[in-house]
Amino acid sequence: MTTSTRSDHVTLDLALCARLLGVDPDEHPRLLLRAAREQGWSLPVTVLSLLARDGVALGSGSGDELRRARARKAEYAGTVDAMVTATGGRVVKGPSLAELYPDGVDRAVGDIDFIVPDEAALWRAAAVVLDRHPVETINLSLFGQPERGVLVVLEWQADDPVLDNDFKVEICTTPFAGDAAAVPVRSGLPADRRVADLLALGEERFQRPFSAKDLLDIAVVGGVERLAVDDLVDAARRLLLAPELVELFDRADEAGVLGALAPALPGLRSAAEDERTRRAAWEPPPAPAEVDRIGEALASGRVVGGLLLRRTAWRSRLPGVHVHRYAGGALLITPLGDFMAVDDPLVDEDDYHAALAELARFDAKGARP
Repeated sequence: MTTSTRSDHVTLDLALCARLLGVDPDEHPRLLLRAAREQGWSLPVTVLSLLARDGVALGSGSGDELRRARARKAEYAGTVDAMVTATGGRVVKGPSLAELYPDGVDRAVGDIDFIVPDEAALWRAAAVVLDRHPVETINLSLFGQPERGVLVVLEWQADDPVLDNDFKVEICTTPFAGDAAAVPVRSGLPADRRVADLLALGEERFQRPFSAKDLLDIAVVGGVERLAVDDLVDAARRLLLAPELVELFDRADEAGVLGALAPALPGLRSAAEDERTRRAAWEPPPAPAEVDRIGEALASGRVVGGLLLRRTAWRSRLPGVHVHRYAGGALLITPLGDFMAVDDPLVDEDDYHAALAELARFDAKGARP
């Protein structure tokens, strides 16, 4: 196995943040903070923690923002520990990467990405979150074919709901959902924690462009003493993520923060070329003749969401999602609630009431698993 030792150490400080954000480091800190806010909700916490570490006096507003972020991180940590105990699952990205940041420097943890070994474990993890927190919203998604991924998202209000994003825990049977086209659902989270984190960062590219926050993450991972370069390249090839990692690593290299990850680039470039060739040859399956949209979506592996109709008491006898079909739609019966299957954010009111009526018939027949 080829390992890489740290060659050019990157210091995570205000000067680095200013450089990545395109701000003059000699300008007033408020300009740096303003630029960080333009990148998203979480990066300002890192800037505030660096200011505090360097002895800059924070006022009541900025000081409380940092305090809330640290309290949020601690609250998430307890929840993750409880989910791990209940399921043997793993957390990727946010909290895992935050552990690499230097003492006194915070990486804001906006949400939790928790990966479970199977669907039964997913619902046990969701039950842990529901027991610990005042969850207000539960969202469900099914996706992928022939391997089906299941995602449950649980949200509740932040301490300061005007300034902070809601708490969010995403529990999924796979960290690799793909792009709903040439890149399918893939399983097999690498055992190496840092390799898994890097691949999860690469997977994010299917959802959004890379940002300065991602470059800071690369800087801290690239500063580890030893990294299994061969394992990273092999996993990127197997999990079809080499093009995304090359894009991210090239940006990090241009910014001078790639560090110990640099030796992986040649192998990743070769794997990326092969993967781009594979994607170019991919052809979408022919459109089905049937007009049953939900049935076609479930059969083809397109994303099917769940609109919560009601919560239920824990159903330990039900190991996962039971799909109940009816004319024109489907119910998704789960251990913690019942959902209407949807494939569009806008739900027709008549379809919604039809789903409620079908749920009542379902109960009356005693068909519940």
